[in-house]
Amino acid sequence: QEREAGLRAGFLGDETPRLDEVTITYDTLLVAKSTVAKILPQTSQILKENEFNYQVNVESDARSTGVDTLILFTNVPLVVTDVSVNDLNIPFRVKNLPGQIVIGFGNTINFSAAINVRFRFTPFLDQTSFPSEVISKGNPLNPQRVGSTVTGNLASWTLNATGVPEQVIVSAKADPNPFTPNGDGRNDETYISFFVSNLVVERPASIKIFDVSGRLVRTLLDVKTTAQAFVEHNAIRWDGRSDNNRLLPPGLYIYQMLVDIDGLSPAVVTKTVSIAY
Repeated sequence: QEREAGLRAGFLGDETPRLDEVTITYDTLLVAKSTVAKILPQTSQILKENEFNYQVNVESDARSTGVDTLILFTNVPLVVTDVSVNDLNIPFRVKNLPGQIVIGFGNTINFSAAINVRFRFTPFLDQTSFPSEVISKGNPLNPQRVGSTVTGNLASWTLNATGVPEQVIVSAKADPNPFTPNGDGRNDETYISFFVSNLVVERPASIKIFDVSGRLVRTLLDVKTTAQAFVEHNAIRWDGRSDNNRLLPPGLYIYQMLVDIDGLSPAVVTKTVSIAY
């Protein structure tokens, strides 16, 4: 529960600086006496969307400041669908930040309770871990890490995926399709979503848009990636414009996803998307 540290160093002429004192300022109160998290189910089919419960058992005492926020540390694009405390639904808010899912509770949980966060996502790795921390609004700069239990070298907040993906690029689609980039605020953009599987070393990946004559009109993605989920808020957006920012005419377009696999032929998926007005 360290908050800040001050260091004092003494300098004696040209001698090497000497550390004389270390001062630590800390909070004697905890957010909760103890917290332990687990994910259920802990085993799921790889590349198959499923719903999961992330359960945090909170033990509080007279010195606990209470839980107001739960942060899940993950780059997995997941969707939180429900939050309950002791099986009672409570108001909540969700913010997606890089590497974090921030879940704020409508009321302070200052009693011993079972917090359950329900979310859905598609496992695309052999193992996916969801470490977390809790925060009290009484001292938001002093978070408390959530603990876990370990069984068979697997932490209780870690999901184990079963099965072997048969392809590198999986579940590719554009939605909506067709889309209408006319500026009316409805279906102005399409989102291309897909999974990259079976990659433990970064490899080049790209998405390119071609017209029906085969002319390249837009490069949407050009990165290096390992196994990754380009879905939900990670999906790749296309606004119907070319690389020179010109709005393209209505018609059929081809989007091609390519992952360069070391030593093998590239993995390629080619599909169509339509622009309509």
